[in-house]
Amino acid sequence: MKFTLRILITFSIIVMFAVTAFASNNPTCVLMKFTDDTRYDLIESAAAFYVSAREREANNVDDRTAKIEQWLFLSQESISNWWAIGITNLKIDGKDFDLNEPFPIRADKAKPILEEDGKKLEKGEKISHEADYWFVYTDAGFIHTAKKSETVNLKWNGKRWIVNELDGKTKNAVVRKKDFLADFSSALSKNDFSVRLAADSLREKYPWLPSQTDLLSGAKSLVEFENAAAIRFIEESSAN
Repeated sequence: MKFTLRILITFSIIVMFAVTAFASNNPTCVLMKFTDDTRYDLIESAAAFYVSAREREANNVDDRTAKIEQWLFLSQESISNWWAIGITNLKIDGKDFDLNEPFPIRADKAKPILEEDGKKLEKGEKISHEADYWFVYTDAGFIHTAKKSETVNLKWNGKRWIVNELDGKTKNAVVRKKDFLADFSSALSKNDFSVRLAADSLREKYPWLPSQTDLLSGAKSLVEFENAAAIRFIEESSAN
């Protein structure tokens, strides 16, 4: 669970990958590249966070960073000290999308898409999709949240969909970290220390919390570390 630049690269472009994959009924054949004028503020935020995280680890090896969907499974001591970052509750055209699904990459050498829904794709054809999600990161004292609604415009270049333009709006908010952790600790106590139930009980107050799908992905990534809370979450999810 060591924090790496790859984590940041993954979530900073993951929405555009997701939307590009979503554009086809055969997502394994969808490839993507960025146009020169494509700008995305997540990349700048991710880069700044990465620099801060590396400085923290350099000064203290116990100062770690987790993906936001892993953070709630940490011990009470670790969750206070560790920072977290990620995207939660991604919806594309109103449908839930699992952030941890494997995305197509150039190395797959997938065959070019020639048609969709029985219709031949013409070079220059355009399509748009709506993406809604939360971008969340923590620091020593606060949890920074951004509710994002994006319109992702794609253009067919004859071989693949290209992200041609991004437009949208963002609503930022900041939560005191100690206030959230106090609420989360209380919710755990009231729900027999079930992360699943505790998170559900707090969603109205903290809508940026990872969805159950997000948390399940986070839990699965922690099994190898024998994280008891994560293992319990998986068992509870299987029973429901």
